[in-house]
Amino acid sequence: MSIEIKTVGCRQNQYESIILKNLIDKKLIFKDINNAILINSCSVTSRAMRDTRKIINQAKRAGKNIILTGCVIDKNIIEDQEIIYLSNSEKHKIVYKDANKYDPILSRPMISIETGCDKFCSYCIVPYLRGKPIIREFDKITDEISFLADRGFVEFVLTGTNIAMAGNLIRKILNWANKSYSDIRFRLSSMDPDYLKNNIDIYKKPNVVHTAHISMQSLSNNILIDMKRRHKFEDIHKITHTLLEFDPLFAVGGDLIIGFPSEGQYEFEETYRYLEDLPLAYVHFFEYSDRNGTLASTMGNKCSNSEIKEHIHKVQTLVNKKKKAFKIKNIGHTLDAIALNDNRVLTTNYLDVFVDKITPRKSKVKIHVNNLEEDKLYGKIV
Repeated sequence: MSIEIKTVGCRQNQYESIILKNLIDKKLIFKDINNAILINSCSVTSRAMRDTRKIINQAKRAGKNIILTGCVIDKNIIEDQEIIYLSNSEKHKIVYKDANKYDPILSRPMISIETGCDKFCSYCIVPYLRGKPIIREFDKITDEISFLADRGFVEFVLTGTNIAMAGNLIRKILNWANKSYSDIRFRLSSMDPDYLKNNIDIYKKPNVVHTAHISMQSLSNNILIDMKRRHKFEDIHKITHTLLEFDPLFAVGGDLIIGFPSEGQYEFEETYRYLEDLPLAYVHFFEYSDRNGTLASTMGNKCSNSEIKEHIHKVQTLVNKKKKAFKIKNIGHTLDAIALNDNRVLTTNYLDVFVDKITPRKSKVKIHVNNLEEDKLYGKIV
């Protein structure tokens, strides 16, 4: 049996693909399908949609049987009688059925704790595609972590569609791990600032690394209202400074959408000005993508492509400066890290550092950050 897997999109998709591959390799699913490709798709942005269609067309030309799952099929975005469909709901039942026991490729295995979202932000198609939140069972999560921890993995990424929906579960996992595996630690994937307003202490837990990825989306309060977000810029400001008071080397970053329909020059400049002032370690920014069926897609006064490109260039230049400044800030400090491969490590505050020794993958190490050369950090193991 030969089934290749291709993944487009988010960490939740990446986790699901890893689990599906494990089940396929064990001949537990799709046992009678050969010469096939399973495409775990994404339709959150137009680019992801193009990537998905490209993979489908390549597979057709190669004469492969196609199994299509993910977000492009739940709204009948792609209909083709030659394709085998696995809906998101069916996929979730497979992936969440048991504690998943497998050999991860990554040094930091992802652990999915929930899928789905019911917040219906005005720009987001995800609630229509993944549906209401499904919170995974605690025992299945801890069994999966135990299986991997007993095989030497010491750092895990808790992921999902919107993990703030499972805030109580996160605390339960952290408390369990602190008692059962005191040497393991966790990264929390993208966090909703609305949750963090009253739960910022979750990053002060001893087994949570000092990296916070915040789904900011905009720093203009007018745009945040139009986006149907539940936070204000002032909340982002407070969260950022609270974490940096706790640890001056805390890596605070997040997401921004550039070119939302009501984002005129004034609103963009407001976001840019606040972004200049915030002491962020990094920012991931995305061009707004119209998705049919969302409230934002019906809004007028959309930004022109030339405006969006100009704004993205400006933000890119600023973000590059911030990333460099954060790297320089860490020079001379000793940091906890995990070995990735060869002589690269990732620090608990999300810095990629080249070190003087090759260390076994997934090992915990302490490193001293020495210098920055051509935008790369170098250090030594201590």
